Amino acid sequence: MCKYVKRKTVKCKTLKDVENRNEQFEHIAVLKNEFAENQLPVLSIDTKKTVKKMLILCDGGGSNHSGHHIVKEEFNLLAEQLEMEIVIDHYPPYCSKWNPIEHKAFSYISKKWQGVVFDNYDIIKELAEQTTTKTGFSVKAYINTKKFKTGRKASDAFMTTKPVVFDGILPKWNYKLNGSQ
Repeated sequence: MCKYVKRKTVKCKTLKDVENRNEQFEHIAVLKNEFAENQLPVLSIDTKKTVKKMLILCDGGGSNHSGHHIVKEEFNLLAEQLEMEIVIDHYPPYCSKWNPIEHKAFSYISKKWQGVVFDNYDIIKELAEQTTTKTGFSVKAYINTKKFKTGRKASDAFMTTKPVVFDGILPKWNYKLNGSQ
């Protein structure tokens, strides 16, 4: 007799070996603990004036690749708007599966989407917003109709001033932007 077992996607192998991969994970772990111990957000849209700085953990590839100056310029604009220091750490390329958002949000949202035919954006939004967990996690989704330009480059002004402060540990992936400048 055959037994049917529900399968789970298990990600345990990266697509490529990336130089300094483990050192970067160790650095991220230290920063996450440091921010948690100081009761600072790791990623937050909380702009209360009591929040002095935040840590944003990013995937290492694609449009927010650590080498793209436009990413740094956009984070700098956010830091200025929020008037706070933003510490940015990128996961090494091909390692997005270790980004907490993959486990804390997308895995639960994916369960809601299983077997559904997406024939309009409203279905995607509604199902995402129905996502909850026993720990109180819930989703608020928005349909962004803005058209984004591709191939954007950082402005000449940003490239001239480069207000990025690179970290002493793996600066290609770690840096901060001071919003008060």
